[in-house]
Amino acid sequence: EPSLIMHARMDSLVGSYHGQQLYDWAPGAETLRLFERGDHNSIFPIWKELLITPLILVKMSFIM
Repeated sequence: EPSLIMHARMDSLVGSYHGQQLYDWAPGAETLRLFERGDHNSIFPIWKELLITPLILVKMSFIM
């Protein structure tokens, strides 16, 4: 299944290496997006314009 993995590079709760590991381990992983700004709980408000479209596309791919 296609995967989109997103992580804040400076996440103070979960290190960004976890995002990289998920990407490396996920069969069929297509995209790893590491965001330069933001933290664990602030990534969405900062990057919402860049997050909305990929999240909608991922959701639609599961419906279709």
